[in-house]
Amino acid sequence: MEKINQVDVDNFLDYNFDTNIETWLQKPNELPESEQDGVHDYFVNLRNQYLDAESESKGADKEKLMSKFKRHITEVRARFDDSIELRDHMALINNTSELIGNAWKGFKRSKIGQAFGDAMSGKKQMTWKGDAAGYEIDGDFMSIYDMRKVLDKNTFDISSRNVLNGVIEYAQMLGSYEDAGELDMYDITTKIKNEVVLKGNRHSLINDNHIATQNGSFKLDLTNRLQDMTYGELGITEDMINAIDGNLQSVRVDDGIDEDEAKIIVEELLKDDNLTNDYLTNYFAQHVKSQYDYLFGKPEQDNNTTESAEIEDYKKGSL
Repeated sequence: MEKINQVDVDNFLDYNFDTNIETWLQKPNELPESEQDGVHDYFVNLRNQYLDAESESKGADKEKLMSKFKRHITEVRARFDDSIELRDHMALINNTSELIGNAWKGFKRSKIGQAFGDAMSGKKQMTWKGDAAGYEIDGDFMSIYDMRKVLDKNTFDISSRNVLNGVIEYAQMLGSYEDAGELDMYDITTKIKNEVVLKGNRHSLINDNHIATQNGSFKLDLTNRLQDMTYGELGITEDMINAIDGNLQSVRVDDGIDEDEAKIIVEELLKDDNLTNDYLTNYFAQHVKSQYDYLFGKPEQDNNTTESAEIEDYKKGSL
């Protein structure tokens, strides 16, 4: 059987997502016909509910009932407006190169991303869960509010990139002084942690290319770095391996880590928010230092030195 080419799969998924976006853009601010039918049916059902309740109401109760249904109709219309705004927002991101990074490309090709695209083009109809409006995404209900959060999470964090560039310029300004010495790494690290890592879009900082880097992102660099290490260097002992699975006889602590294993380890490391903050801070701070040392004649250090030490700190817990 011929092996499926991943590039062809990715191209197909990109095309499918982009086509759904274009379908929406052909008639902006207008819900797809299939969804318009759903809107009509919803309001017909709402009217019938009102008429049934109205026939049993009198006087003041009837006025309260009318007020209640008017408020509900206003809320429902607002949710449909939210659906239109969501589509506009998704189209804006997809058609703005500055907002697209590795995270957005991965999102487009994921099951969730493809489901978002189907919602764009009207292949899915809005549904309700309590007072929340949304769509069925990958078998589960997702509110419009949560869908917007997913889009924002996968958008390239331009603000953080600009702050990083500002820190690099700040460091270079310090280096230009006649009495400039070693770069104050406490100052740089504090700025990056407080202004980038703790305020920025973590998903973008992990997955997108914010600095000139060999592999294209923090996550890819970390994955690549782990493939230069052994299990023993990560602090994993034979006893730890046997505790996980006594049948792992083929795994030795002096074994190198392959790509698939590195990806698994990275996912485990990134589950710890505090460690991830430290990794990201160190990663970007070391880049600033490398730029400083290159420009001002300081001896360049291996960017992986501190990163490796941070990785080894993880052995105090376990994988």
